[in-house]
Amino acid sequence: MADSEELISEVDSGDDGRFVLTNLRLIYQGRTADGAIFSAAGVKDVTAIEFGRRPRDARSAWWGVVGLLAAIAVWQVTTNETIGAIAGAVVAGISLLLLADYWFRPAGLILRFGTPGGSVEGPVSGKRIHDAEALAARVQQLGHPVRAGSGSNPGGTGRPPGGSPGIGPGLG
Repeated sequence: MADSEELISEVDSGDDGRFVLTNLRLIYQGRTADGAIFSAAGVKDVTAIEFGRRPRDARSAWWGVVGLLAAIAVWQVTTNETIGAIAGAVVAGISLLLLADYWFRPAGLILRFGTPGGSVEGPVSGKRIHDAEALAARVQQLGHPVRAGSGSNPGGTGRPPGGSPGIGPGLG
């Protein structure tokens, strides 16, 4: 961090990564199997905040299917029927656990902060969703604060400028 930066918030993503919010920047630092990830953007540059669903990792499903096929092959190829049945059952059991892991593991979430130059994004585990929502709200406050009586809505009607005059809070 630079000398003029102040740490405002830090959210652990739960997937070996973290979001860091300072008064000037939003930073994501994480790790993948391929290496380290680092992305940053100015807080004032954030134009969109999005929570998206992260697809499940299909590796366990593929290994489960391969394991079931291997279990059938082991059962058919062994010369001793009892040993083949036991070995096939063990391999099939492990394969079923991998398939269950795929089907019952919840899909994760991705928190994405869009900027004109790209995005700062990272995974968020279900346990950390409330912290991530608070971070998103804080980024929105820092990037585009809403001020009462600002020049953007001189009428002070509580409606956004350019909105339909017949639709407003409590009227619809």
